[in-house]
Amino acid sequence: MELQPEILIDQKALTGEGPTWDAQHEVLYWVDVPRATIFVYNPGTRQNQGMDLSKDFSSIGSVVACNSGGLLFTPERKIAYFDFEKLSYQILAEVEQNLPGNRFNDGKCDPYGRFLAGTMQNAPDGTPKGSLYSMDRDLKVRTLLDGLVISNGLGWSPDYKTFYLADSASRDVWAFDYDLEQGNISRQRIAFTLKDGDGVADGLTTDTDGML
Repeated sequence: MELQPEILIDQKALTGEGPTWDAQHEVLYWVDVPRATIFVYNPGTRQNQGMDLSKDFSSIGSVVACNSGGLLFTPERKIAYFDFEKLSYQILAEVEQNLPGNRFNDGKCDPYGRFLAGTMQNAPDGTPKGSLYSMDRDLKVRTLLDGLVISNGLGWSPDYKTFYLADSASRDVWAFDYDLEQGNISRQRIAFTLKDGDGVADGLTTDTDGML
């Protein structure tokens, strides 16, 4: 049986990305990257509220929910926290200050609260200038992997022992061993390779059976 997608809300976006479900508040967050806008979709009311931050930033690559009720988001090459009560944000970290043509792309959190996010060029030309970063709960940022063109599609197996990553310039989706205690990746290998004509690897997620 072929599954058919359903339009939940007819919101036109230049580059709609990063859907993140907030189980605590039962809303879906997503972003329009070049419009630097964060959307909050409530399936109960079918309302889609937009928070336009384009006066302050040229892009927002990803967004994730926090237990505090706020959001982590990645404007340009920064990691920031948005406070819904104060309707304000705070810059927590910045990377690649020597690469002004780069920006953050996909990002997700592991169960220990580490935020993993990767970078890419605003106008990709095939040069591997992107990297994958991890920000721990103490706000310290580490580089986990470099030499990426378009860091994309993060995900974990249900036991969090395997981490997946896609570089959209490659036809491969990679798997790594993931050390949940330390937040390190190792033993890079190919999970699968897309065939010619299958497009490129962009976003990804895993289900409860561990399937991508």
